[in-house]
Amino acid sequence: MLTCPWHGWQYDVRTGQNEFDLAIQLRTYDVQVEDGEVRVRV
Repeated sequence: MLTCPWHGWQYDVRTGQNEFDLAIQLRTYDVQVEDGEVRVRV
């Protein structure tokens, strides 16, 4: 879960789904950790 510090809304980091309002969804990206580096596919 990711929590917005201003609104307190919570999002599922796997799906981007807002737990308070299911109509709100964040964009998600594939992430990998390789050799200590975080790689994000945009």
